[in-house]
Amino acid sequence: MDALSELKEKWFHLSGKYSNNLETQHSIFEKIISSYSNETRHYHDLSHLQKMFEIISTFENKLLNPDSVHFAIWFHDIIYDARRSDNEERSAEYAKNELRKLNTDTTLINSVTDLILHTKTHTIINKNESIDMQLFLDTDLVILGCDENVYVDYMEGVRKEYDHVPAILFKMGRKKFLKKFLEQEYIYRTNEFRVRFEKKARKNIQFEIDQL
Repeated sequence: MDALSELKEKWFHLSGKYSNNLETQHSIFEKIISSYSNETRHYHDLSHLQKMFEIISTFENKLLNPDSVHFAIWFHDIIYDARRSDNEERSAEYAKNELRKLNTDTTLINSVTDLILHTKTHTIINKNESIDMQLFLDTDLVILGCDENVYVDYMEGVRKEYDHVPAILFKMGRKKFLKKFLEQEYIYRTNEFRVRFEKKARKNIQFEIDQL
C-alpha cells in the first residue's frame, strides 16, 4: 500500500467512527490532502503527517483519547502560511468547522483545538499538561531528533518555506527560535522521547545554529 492509500485508510477509519456520510468524509479528506500537498510546502507536508502517525502509533496504549490526538495530527498544519503568525489559530478554527460536519461532540472538538493551539508554544513546557498533550507535541518535534541527513533535509525545507525572507533576517530569526530549545532543561516533554531523541535533537539544533 502506498503512502497516500495508508493515509486515506487512516482517515476513513477515524472519521467513520463519527459519520456515515461518505461524501462528507471524502470531501474533508480531499481538502486535507490538497492543503498538505501545496507547492509552497517543503516540510509541513504529507510526509510530516506520515511521520507523526508512525511515531504516535507506538504510544497508542498511553493515550487517554487517541481520536483527539489523531484528529489534531490531521489538522494541526492544515493552514500554513509562512508569512503569517496565526496559522495555529486558523488551523484550530478550520478543524472545529470540519469536525462539526462529522458530528463529533463538543468535548472532542475542544480537545482537538486545544492540542493544535499548543503547537504555537512548543518551547513552553507546562508540567500540568495531559499525557495526550505531551505525546502530541513531542511527536510534532520528532524531526529534531532524526538522523543528521534527515535533519538537513528538514533545514532545507524550512528555508524554502521562508524563501520570501532575506537571508540575514532568516538567520537571525531562526537562531533565536532554535536557541530557545537549547536553553530549556529538556526539549521533549516525555521520558520516552527524551531517551530516544533528546541527545540527537540537541546535537542537530547546535549543528544548524553553527551552519547559520
